[in-house]
Amino acid sequence: MAYQISGTSQWKLAGVAFDLQMWCWGCDIKQSEGNLLMEYGFLRSPFPHSNADSHMKNAKPPSTYHLATSRFTVSLGGWGALLSKDDTPTIFIRRDGFKPVLLPRVVHTNIHQLDDLPVEYFENSHTLPELTNEFIRFFENYEEWVLHTKGACYRHECGQKWIKKSPQISAQRLRAYWGELGQILQTAGVAS
Repeated sequence: MAYQISGTSQWKLAGVAFDLQMWCWGCDIKQSEGNLLMEYGFLRSPFPHSNADSHMKNAKPPSTYHLATSRFTVSLGGWGALLSKDDTPTIFIRRDGFKPVLLPRVVHTNIHQLDDLPVEYFENSHTLPELTNEFIRFFENYEEWVLHTKGACYRHECGQKWIKKSPQISAQRLRAYWGELGQILQTAGVAS
């Protein structure tokens, strides 16, 4: 199945896929054989108790997960995802949509909630397309690893539990979708 850029529809579909990706990461954390994000190489960073809101005193505070590679650093949390490369700004994709923005470079381990992110962001930077494509490749590579580690049925089961099911994208097609989106954006000159 090929995806085509037509106005904002491609970005809307990317938003659905990213929301599903976030759901799947949540499933990967909770799956019975252990935390897949940590098995992949992410480190878990618990929410600092001193920052916990009073309404969270009886609830388990959320964690953020960080992965540092030789090429980039990625952070994932219930609020969205961050990616930094070398001395570039940080790309941020907020949960519930696919609207990548560039923030000043951040220390990933200091981010636990939206309020921890810088308020300002850069518009129309030449770095945004490159980092967007890098992020998409990360999503694709992670899903490829999950497929090889857990098998196709695992992602299908994750998708079956997703309450926002969409006829446009399924959990077992996430890897292929991210690969296709990366190709489309590269061909269109949106990302390099």
